[in-house]
Amino acid sequence: MEAHTLLDPAKVGNAVNAIAPCLIVDNGLDAAYLGDLAVSLRDARASNIGFLTVPAKQESGKGTAVPDGAKVSALAADLHADRLDRYQP
Repeated sequence: MEAHTLLDPAKVGNAVNAIAPCLIVDNGLDAAYLGDLAVSLRDARASNIGFLTVPAKQESGKGTAVPDGAKVSALAADLHADRLDRYQP
């Protein structure tokens, strides 16, 4: 994503719509909320942003991955308590 993308509401909307199908989120977290969040983060530095993948497990007999509920709960607790330094996938 280019730096000026977050300054353009239409580009933010397009980016949110592109990634939304790939996300698993709480109820109430919608494209409008994410768009507002993106605009509020327009001055954030890339070096201060991190990413991680939700813990997943393979569905039995299928080639698809599903969230691992216990590990997701542990991740959520660490995130809520600002303890991501101790999180291990």
